[in-house]
Amino acid sequence: MFGWLKSVKSPDGEEYKKKGNDYFVAGKLDEAESCYRKALEIAPENAEVCSNLGLLLQARGRIRDAIPLFRKAVEIKPDLVPAHNNLGSALLHLGEIEA
Repeated sequence: MFGWLKSVKSPDGEEYKKKGNDYFVAGKLDEAESCYRKALEIAPENAEVCSNLGLLLQARGRIRDAIPLFRKAVEIKPDLVPAHNNLGSALLHLGEIEA
């Protein structure tokens, strides 16, 4: 799954995030999730990765698992507008807030 790493001298969280995004767009959700989780191992305070992994989990119907990731993203980077939108959408979907 991580064969692409051979071409990267020192993979960091950003490399895993980018590859995760590529996999997500391509519909390869297992691969995307693995990349996002690896990115968070390396850089646990990456708000964008938290939000992206949350989106992936939400796409898989795991909204309750996604919400803590969206909250973490907002906490880490309060000006990350997509994380706020994602959190609101997930809470609205669960009926925990009203439109």
